[in-house]
Amino acid sequence: MAAPIMHILLAFNIFSLLPDHFNKQDFMLGTMFPDIRYMANLQRAQTHIEPVCWNDVINCKSAFKAGMLFHNIVDIIRINIIEHPVYEDLKINMEPQNMSLNRVRLIMLIRKLAEDNIIYNLLSKEQRHTIHETFNHICTEELQLCPNREVIIKWHKIIQDYCERPPDLDTVHRFLCSTGGIMLKRNEELNAEKMYTELTKSAQYRENILNFINNFIDLAKENRVLTTPDYVRKFFNN
Repeated sequence: MAAPIMHILLAFNIFSLLPDHFNKQDFMLGTMFPDIRYMANLQRAQTHIEPVCWNDVINCKSAFKAGMLFHNIVDIIRINIIEHPVYEDLKINMEPQNMSLNRVRLIMLIRKLAEDNIIYNLLSKEQRHTIHETFNHICTEELQLCPNREVIIKWHKIIQDYCERPPDLDTVHRFLCSTGGIMLKRNEELNAEKMYTELTKSAQYRENILNFINNFIDLAKENRVLTTPDYVRKFFNN
């Protein structure tokens, strides 16, 4: 699963490929809505709709729902391309006694949050302003799924704060505290701070993430965004 800036950056980059009648604000709100589920006590099935494909997004009548569907497409492809190879590597290189579920989840969390730090500057100043303005509004469809307006307002403020500047470890920690996530700074499973810092400075990790983004956008333009075998082949051949 992807972190906020990855979702938002890809949404900005593919929006021009969507039907003209789509409202951009509603699409962006829909793109970020699924991860409110932790705060709103919603079941994953209510926010992450599966199965899903690119044509479902294109043919959706609601821009908000199309955003929700797009969110899940990004999660699915990122798991296949970025997370799955990491799982396989961990199984090979990590001692079985150290392979706890909590440890694996923490490693994956650190990696996706480090991605957001790496790609933040790909957002233009105008796009960052748009994020702030977008999350000053509430879409009617948000209230239909989460009737508690205060929870939605809080979620929007969390997204605005998180996207205000390149997320450092303190920003990430505040984000996780606000949403009830795993705590990085006091976790005894591994040195989360060290891993996060090393990833944000890794030229190879940066290259992998930028390849992922560029290939995702290219395949969206070709209407092949969920042709997984082709996608995997293209990603690893770059």
